[in-house]
Amino acid sequence: MIVLSLDTSSNAASLGLFKKSETSSECLYLKHWEKNRSHSEVITIYFSEALKDNNLKTEDVQLICLGKGPGSFTGIRVALNFTKTISYAHNIPVYTVNSLLPIAFNNSKLHTQLLVINNAFRNMVYGAGFSSDPFKQIIQPFAAEPINIAKHLSQFDPNNKILVLGNAFNLYKDLFTASDLERFIIDEDSQSKICAEAIFSYYLQDKSPDHKQWNEIVPLYIRGSEAEEKLKLKLSNS
Repeated sequence: MIVLSLDTSSNAASLGLFKKSETSSECLYLKHWEKNRSHSEVITIYFSEALKDNNLKTEDVQLICLGKGPGSFTGIRVALNFTKTISYAHNIPVYTVNSLLPIAFNNSKLHTQLLVINNAFRNMVYGAGFSSDPFKQIIQPFAAEPINIAKHLSQFDPNNKILVLGNAFNLYKDLFTASDLERFIIDEDSQSKICAEAIFSYYLQDKSPDHKQWNEIVPLYIRGSEAEEKLKLKLSNS
């Protein structure tokens, strides 16, 4: 089975092509990139490169693993629309995951409690909480100001530290409360970028993966587009 895995929900995006058999898996192509503007400018180029390097065609892809958000409204749409297009054209099933999950899964051996927070801009973060033994999501994805993040962390053991992952902590560390900072730990060995390989790895361990058709894919939009958020702010201040 040839599997395409991708995520463009933040500035750091990733696309990978993998070969899966009953007993093993192999990475055929893996590309990471960072882009402040639209990922749509490069995603098709990298996908074409992945196919060409392995003498494959789009119709050879048998499954797509997609990070569905939360994240940048525009970024999520890039991978979503790309996935829907080739899924529809070639009848390829799609497996979707919360985009913060592979970051936690990739670091689940480092600590028992994991909080992933990514930049949601305007002094906001996207977050989700996980435990590692066994690995599972224990806090649903949310959007919050750093100073108000404590109310989302009730599922964590208050007597155990929380490993913080993602790209938002260093950006907003001065905005968290002192009590929150006392609970947090940072591990220099952690990997905080969304990774297509981690999405695929999580799929491999999923004992009952939910395969969707192109018209069943639902993005995880926690916040709207920048224009929508500006309108909400304007209305709330009027």
